[in-house]
Amino acid sequence: MKIEYPEIREQMRSKGYEMSDQEWADHIAYARRKAEVAGKSEDYLPLLLPDVVKEHCIRTAINSFTMGLMELERQIKEHFKEVNENANTTSKTTATAG
Repeated sequence: MKIEYPEIREQMRSKGYEMSDQEWADHIAYARRKAEVAGKSEDYLPLLLPDVVKEHCIRTAINSFTMGLMELERQIKEHFKEVNENANTTSKTTATAG
């Protein structure tokens, strides 16, 4: 029988960590794998699970921030590319007219 730790889920929810049933199940499965790799039993999961949820939220926030920075960098490069193309076109037009 797999334990679903509803009391820990409620504690996390009260601290602002909302998640779907599937996300919660994924967190439990991940915590079980981590405990198994560390040679710990199911008894370790109540200690590990809150950290797994926090770690996931932090990792998601960092990834979102990084993706936002990458998109901003792409937009800046595109903007300067357009500015340079416009400057080159203006220079060629001015040189031809002169």
